[in-house]
Amino acid sequence: MFRDYLIKKLAALYEDKIIIFDFDDIESRYSYAELLSGLGFKVVKYEDATHFRYIYHIDSMDKEPRIAIVVSTEQYVPYDILKNFYRVDIGWDKLFPNLNKEVLVKDKTLDLDLLYSAYHELYESLSVYETARNYITEKVYGKENVKKYLAQTREELSTLLSWESLNYNDWLNIAEKKGKAEYLAAKGGLDIDFSFIDGEFRRFILNEYSSISGIIQRGTPLMVSRVMDFISKKNDKVALIVLDGMSVFDFNILAEEFDDIDYLEQYIYAMVPTTTAISRQSLLTGKFPVELERPFGLSGEEKGFVEKAKSLGYLQNQILYTRGSAPNIGPSIKCLCVILNDIDELVHAQTQGRIGMYNDINFLARSGKIQKLITKLYKKGFNIYLTSDHGNTLCTGLGLIRGTGVEVETKSRRMIVLKDFADEKELIERYNLIKYPGYYLDKQFEYLICNAGT
Repeated sequence: MFRDYLIKKLAALYEDKIIIFDFDDIESRYSYAELLSGLGFKVVKYEDATHFRYIYHIDSMDKEPRIAIVVSTEQYVPYDILKNFYRVDIGWDKLFPNLNKEVLVKDKTLDLDLLYSAYHELYESLSVYETARNYITEKVYGKENVKKYLAQTREELSTLLSWESLNYNDWLNIAEKKGKAEYLAAKGGLDIDFSFIDGEFRRFILNEYSSISGIIQRGTPLMVSRVMDFISKKNDKVALIVLDGMSVFDFNILAEEFDDIDYLEQYIYAMVPTTTAISRQSLLTGKFPVELERPFGLSGEEKGFVEKAKSLGYLQNQILYTRGSAPNIGPSIKCLCVILNDIDELVHAQTQGRIGMYNDINFLARSGKIQKLITKLYKKGFNIYLTSDHGNTLCTGLGLIRGTGVEVETKSRRMIVLKDFADEKELIERYNLIKYPGYYLDKQFEYLICNAGT
């Protein structure tokens, strides 16, 4: 796929010291810095000669086993640096020389894996903009190419699952690939079955999920409970837009219409069980469910958000918790939370599966309401973070259960919370439920969650 093609173009498999001239900012579209880091490179962003020499000397760079310098603007790079590195010039005309460059620059949502899948069979030059645009619409996103891409993705994920041990980063990578493939399948009116992933993911959640809270990761929060601390480090104006129930599949559809919005996309773990009450309260309060006053209801959500914002240094009159895509934001507001229920409502009313969900989310994306909100907040000087509290997946109902213990009134009824030695064994066997160890939850209860697809 494109990943392997890009690694080859960067000479990363046979050179240990490379300097990359990336004037088309390919990095912002496909993070090769992450790929290089995974191959053992120390990746350095070159700003100017003075700044670079202040941090690095040739002698110190020689001690690095593998190092990559990324130059993203046209500027002077001293000869002594150039002569010590293998030079790589990367750009759209280098990666896809047979395609009109303007098309690739303008279409920021163009899937590069899908493009590469079709491109290596392109033997003519499509230098005219309209011709290249038609090629992308008809060939790159054509059913045959999408089918080939889906087969490759399925094979790639099967290979990943064959590894002895998958860590938290591997599962984020799997989520990204799976969500994108489901999106492309639905867009093309195709079916794709990734149920072979479910068993391994269940094992990961039951055995490894409890350790995620102890992992410190730079550049992004790893769990919903760390989001507030991450976005509010400098007491800047921050806006957190929460799309209730949005999955990776849904975000891919929304991003199709983000033509004039530049963004960095990263992934985090929801709180398990992934109900709105538990996971969203953890998101907005920075607390684990066991620390929440009312973990099974949303009545304390706004209060919890305000308290968290205050603990981060914001004053009462600078904090706003609101709902809907047209909030009234006063001039004093510096810490904002906007809850949008559009996707959650579409999920629970959906009867047409993934393709129906694609059509509904596509209609939401084309309405522009989310883009207008983002633009409005940007113009007001906010740093904007758009996130989900949890995702969604296709399920079949098992029936309604009453009188079992604590009744968790959610639209999905994806879990049962038991107290006082209720007969959990009979419930587990009858409905094929999973006994969840209750990581980060109150240990006075027992937690039964539904198996995949139910």
